[in-house]
Amino acid sequence: DAADDAQMCQPCGLGEHCNLDTCTQCSPCSPGSYKDSISPSTCSLCPQDSYGTSVGAVYQLQCTQCPHNSHTNGEGKSELSACACNFKFYPIPDDEFGFLCMPCPVGAQCSDRKCSLVLPNYQCSDSTRLIGTWTRDTNQLS
Repeated sequence: DAADDAQMCQPCGLGEHCNLDTCTQCSPCSPGSYKDSISPSTCSLCPQDSYGTSVGAVYQLQCTQCPHNSHTNGEGKSELSACACNFKFYPIPDDEFGFLCMPCPVGAQCSDRKCSLVLPNYQCSDSTRLIGTWTRDTNQLS
């Protein structure tokens, strides 16, 4: 069909791509990706340590950086929940950023550098349990 042949030759627009070899229709980029050019290329993934929630994003700036001292495992993430605090940090809720990664207090770090405050029962993987009573008080932030 001539209409299908014409579509196959047309590059997809900003924020959209064709995910089939015989492209007959462009689709918006999925969350976690963007496309900032009019071309036949596919959407680019949001970089590691960021996430994108928008469908059809047209700029890398639409990928949101994870909170300070946190990371993702790979690129192309689509939710804040893909961000995790780095070793020696633990998350606390935050209204503006979703969560903040706070430094693990001295005495709460495990031998493998993880912060015991993020582990079940605050117990390190080497089965040592922290001495004392530990709680996370999120009301102390200013």
